[in-house]
Amino acid sequence: LVVRVEPAQRAHVERELRAEPTVALVRPLDGRYLVAFFRPVGAEARTDGAERLLDRLDGEPGVLLGGAAVAGSQISEIVQRDLLRAELIAFPLLLLLSFWVFRGLVAALLPPLVGAVSVAGTLLLLRALVEVTELSIFALNLVTGLGLGLAIDYSLLVVSRYREELERHGPGLEALRETMSTAGRTILFSALTVSAALAALLVFPQRFLSSMGIGGMLTPLMAAATALVALPAALALLGPRVNAL
Repeated sequence: LVVRVEPAQRAHVERELRAEPTVALVRPLDGRYLVAFFRPVGAEARTDGAERLLDRLDGEPGVLLGGAAVAGSQISEIVQRDLLRAELIAFPLLLLLSFWVFRGLVAALLPPLVGAVSVAGTLLLLRALVEVTELSIFALNLVTGLGLGLAIDYSLLVVSRYREELERHGPGLEALRETMSTAGRTILFSALTVSAALAALLVFPQRFLSSMGIGGMLTPLMAAATALVALPAALALLGPRVNAL
């Protein structure tokens, strides 16, 4: 952690740095810079320590904090804010496009719901993986974008084909069986192909790329699982009401 500080603030800033539990050592770099060394703790603990220092020293005149831990904290905040903004824009647009395609509100609601469930499931898996390995924050961008795209694409295939089979066979399991034997097979092949392709990123030693590989592997598999398990169950319950409204 590197701190640029005015001489008048130096003693105060140095005391704040030494008071942080994750900081092991503070040394002057020159007259205007201090260097703080973190204890051998995990990345999450370093980020938490950097955030506490940012909160305590924010607004202090002439004080600027830099370094990997500070950058990581600020990047994480920006990524989370941008993801929320993207989701708030994307879901209404997706619902409108889905309604334009299906001409029915019930059918139009299914693809965005499948996308939301798929992304949430993948994020839950990544949260579990963080307990055993470090992941880049940028994997969230891949999971959100790819997860929404694939899940909605897969659900469009399933819902469109199911409505066609309803016209041929009428309500019942036969329509769902025909849907899954055609569109379901396509979705499974697509998910395995995309997952295998993105798994190639695991060979790179850079954490940024390997995190993308992990997220890229899990996302299409979760999207396919949602489209092949949860969505058919919903269609079986809806039956002909999928064309309602």
